[in-house]
Amino acid sequence: MSKKLRGRFTKMSSDRLRQLYNRRKAEIASLFKTSNRSSPRVQYAASPKPAPAGPAQAVTASKIAAPRKVPSSNPPASLETRVSSMRKLHGVYREIISGGYFIPSANELVYGRREAIPLDVAANQTMDSSKVMYNAGITFTLLTSFLQDCSMIAFGKTGTGKTTLAEYVSSAVFNLPIGRVQQATIIGHPELTEEKMVAMFDVIMMLNKKRKIIVRDFVREYVRIIDEVNRIPPKTLSILYQLIDRGWTTYQGQRIVARPAPLFVTANPPDSGNYELPEPFVDRFDIGEVFQSLDPFEYENYADKRQGKIRKDSRQIVEPPVKLSERDLVDVRKTVYAVEFPSELVSMLAHFSAEIRTCDMAGITPEKKTKSNTLYKKVGPLCQDCDHYTADNNVCSRTENDLSSRSLSTIFSYSKALAAWRGSTRVSEDDLKYALAYGSWFKLRGTRKAFEDEPRHFNDRIAWVLSLYDMTNHSYDEVCAQLPEYRNITQLFFAHALHQEGRGPKPSVGRADVKHLFEEAAKLDSQVKFPLMASLNKLYLSLK
Repeated sequence: MSKKLRGRFTKMSSDRLRQLYNRRKAEIASLFKTSNRSSPRVQYAASPKPAPAGPAQAVTASKIAAPRKVPSSNPPASLETRVSSMRKLHGVYREIISGGYFIPSANELVYGRREAIPLDVAANQTMDSSKVMYNAGITFTLLTSFLQDCSMIAFGKTGTGKTTLAEYVSSAVFNLPIGRVQQATIIGHPELTEEKMVAMFDVIMMLNKKRKIIVRDFVREYVRIIDEVNRIPPKTLSILYQLIDRGWTTYQGQRIVARPAPLFVTANPPDSGNYELPEPFVDRFDIGEVFQSLDPFEYENYADKRQGKIRKDSRQIVEPPVKLSERDLVDVRKTVYAVEFPSELVSMLAHFSAEIRTCDMAGITPEKKTKSNTLYKKVGPLCQDCDHYTADNNVCSRTENDLSSRSLSTIFSYSKALAAWRGSTRVSEDDLKYALAYGSWFKLRGTRKAFEDEPRHFNDRIAWVLSLYDMTNHSYDEVCAQLPEYRNITQLFFAHALHQEGRGPKPSVGRADVKHLFEEAAKLDSQVKFPLMASLNKLYLSLK
């Protein structure tokens, strides 16, 4: 047989075998389709093995940017499935505590019916107690781990468990060895460079006169941690600024896109070896917590939990009672997105923001009466020129700045996440209060007057923001008593915006109604009337 004929025969034989194989495969598949048995459970791919110690592996930008995908063939998760996914997260919460990975010093998130326990005979100070209480550090670390592209900054002294908690929670949620999480950690120190944090050139390839970029684990891992961030000089910190803000950065002219992942950052108290964090950098973080040292009365519990444990074994994986899959994280996010945010709570949040945002002495027109307009003369000196609003307990004189739009987005996201965490489909006022306090205390700058009534608030900034909320809540009730429409005022503007975009019916509000609101708003003895009347004016001009 000639070589030409033999090659043609071999090709025909291989084609024939491929046809037979495909036909047999189709027959087997048809048997499964006609079977009365239930469909087999979808198997999820196991987490990739941790990279060996040493230099980071080279990864292309497309591989970095690609998130973990859930197979599209999976049926949509039912409400029961989503609830069970949230229960798995509660299992992580319990495992972190019962396994001795982190022993909380307090449960700051209090829900349900409260009991005020006096701390002294005169009951000048009290402590809230309830059957439903959660530790803020563990809870917000868990919520940040599954919310997309969220970040958390933890303040506290050395040895309070700031970094350890982030490592253990990340290991449990993403099923990663502790060593792999640590590989994606940047340890802050003054000599950090771009090559040590983001990427570097492959030296071997450069010797061969070729260029290849090696992307660091910090950029391409499922979780990112920056330890002792305030030890990084501001000039070096600017390299991370764009990566945290936009999710990508450039190295030697090449764009490097980071994998969508939660970011956990720790900061120690100010000392001679630390730098002050720039305000724009701090504003990029969604949530903040202050970690406390171990409760002395938990020493025996601590010794029992830690006995026989290997300290941070790099191969160790924190295993909750039921492991979380990629599908579980997607289901939990869907549960959060489906939570309802009542219009009245949005109005209460808008009232809080309007109270701290407005400054009567900052401008002439209502649109300019904001703290964003205090470019030349700050809030403190302006308060001395104000003869009305500083005389009462107005929140405007207690903060130098207001909340950014990024902070408001955080409050919405974490309010819904806290509600879903509790198993509720509706945001409560407590959810809003805690999301507001933990999402803004490290961003708001207090004036000297802010801490005159309660000096303890100078250090306890979370309690300070909660007290500001209580003050604005009181003024909110006063405004609603005078102007009942104010209780759902944000719903009015939202409905009009939907109609303008062609996504909703025309609201039953005319120019005469808006004129009535103008007249009633002018009678208010509150600074919220300035932004309110500015918004009403825009509504009035858009109506025909």
